[in-house]
Amino acid sequence: MHQYCQEINRQIIDFNQKAFENGFRSMALFQEQTETLINGFFEQINWLPEEGRRIADDCFKVYKQSLQNYKSYLDDQYRKLMEIFQQTGSQR
Repeated sequence: MHQYCQEINRQIIDFNQKAFENGFRSMALFQEQTETLINGFFEQINWLPEEGRRIADDCFKVYKQSLQNYKSYLDDQYRKLMEIFQQTGSQR
């Protein structure tokens, strides 16, 4: 029975991790499309100073780095959670 419960918990964690990864990919794709759209807009307007474009580029870079940091953190937490389940399973 314990092995069965452990397997169900592992499947729940796997499902949640896959759901996160799919949502994350969708969010990252949306961000990339938004960046492409804004950069295309910037190319068509003449009144925006170069400094404004650099600020937008800096914002995109910070956002991308933050997304990667967030994903790395959650990937690490999923890995730790799986290690905990493996350790508790081997102790019984």
